[in-house]
Amino acid sequence: YIDSGTTTAELIVPELLAHKDLLVVTNSLPVFDRLQACDGVRLYGLGGIYMPITRSFTGAEVVKALESTRFNKAFLGASAVSAEFGASNSLSYEIEIKRTAVSVADKVIVMADVDKLGRQAAMRICGTDRLDVLVTNAAPEGSHAAAELQLLEMAGIQVLCE
Repeated sequence: YIDSGTTTAELIVPELLAHKDLLVVTNSLPVFDRLQACDGVRLYGLGGIYMPITRSFTGAEVVKALESTRFNKAFLGASAVSAEFGASNSLSYEIEIKRTAVSVADKVIVMADVDKLGRQAAMRICGTDRLDVLVTNAAPEGSHAAAELQLLEMAGIQVLCE
């Protein structure tokens, strides 16, 4: 599963597309657009209410479709990530989709820019106990974000910096 958001759309790199017989489920129009013509990718788009601000589909239809699936990996965007609170989001119409994706995924990978680290948004997606990997950009040495990355690693989360 690949979630909506600008950071998750960046996941579509040649290395990902090198996999043959890849099944991708998404509610993101940008992700769908980038993958729809790729050979070897089976693409399943989740429909619902279209939200222009996120260029994604939301609503009960998306949640219901996710509840009946199982994913090896869920790639999620987040408004904030902290060792104390976990991954969180500020958009109420996305939260149940993200929480459901976490509940049906074997591995949860959160993608967040370094400026989102050490912060908390209004609604928790999941605690650090459900986060397996954090993909982010490099934090300046000695910064608050660098200290937060260390705390996340101590919580057992694999941190990958671009």
